[in-house]
Amino acid sequence: MTLAAGIRSNMTLRLKASSEVVGLVQETNETPPKLITKSNGCIDSFTEMKHRFLSFKKQIYLYQALSQAQDPKFLVISYADSRVCPSYILGYQPGEAFVVRNVANLVPPFENGPCETNAALEFSVNTLEVEYVLVTGHSCCGGIRALMSMEDEEKSRNQ
Repeated sequence: MTLAAGIRSNMTLRLKASSEVVGLVQETNETPPKLITKSNGCIDSFTEMKHRFLSFKKQIYLYQALSQAQDPKFLVISYADSRVCPSYILGYQPGEAFVVRNVANLVPPFENGPCETNAALEFSVNTLEVEYVLVTGHSCCGGIRALMSMEDEEKSRNQ
């Protein structure tokens, strides 16, 4: 089944798009997570990650239920910027969103051939039957800036 046929056959699929800023920014009193800082090299960073993982294994039991199946309501196509995690800023709990991250949150045309983003889109719509597709971005995106400057470079070459 093609992606287009899957979308047509999935009657629960509701796509909502907006070109307007939705105004989700607000003050929060939450304490930000401790960041791994550069100190004595990568050994300290890996030790810190190991401790975080062991703590996670001891404290998080939700993943046992999620290991059986997933039923997310959202597909989130987002940017790969390490400073911003879509699940964190949107408040998704594990299992609520199927997240695809790439440079500049791009979805290449399917006609250009298969890619990971297209595969994730097809899988989430046809198999997981997500209800919503949300494409997120952020201001001053370096990936979009690079893409837009490539267009300018090509125009100047052809003139």
